[in-house]
Amino acid sequence: MNKLYVLTHLYDICGQDVFFISNEEPEIIFKKAIFIQLRAEAIIDESKSISTRNLASILFKHIEAIEIPFKNESSAFRIDMYELRESFCSITEDLKNEMQEHFNLQILDEDISNSDDTII
Repeated sequence: MNKLYVLTHLYDICGQDVFFISNEEPEIIFKKAIFIQLRAEAIIDESKSISTRNLASILFKHIEAIEIPFKNESSAFRIDMYELRESFCSITEDLKNEMQEHFNLQILDEDISNSDDTII
């Protein structure tokens, strides 16, 4: 069954929350999202976060998801990248090994490098 998600960031003041539906389990989506963010920090600047919109664009290449218009946020699995990032210090070896099964790192790094939109 499809689950409703909202991808957000506390400091993304442009209202770029992204609502989507996916059959993927929340834990997998959370791990993929934080892995993308941590890779972006290593490539761009560790003091910056990739924008919510660009993160969603990259994430959607690696999960089956359909973006949908704004929905009632209270019924969605909330993926707050600020909170999620605060819970991870860095890419652990376990996370890296697990995510290498899901990502082609060269393509992921290119997608991140081509992303020109960051937030502080």
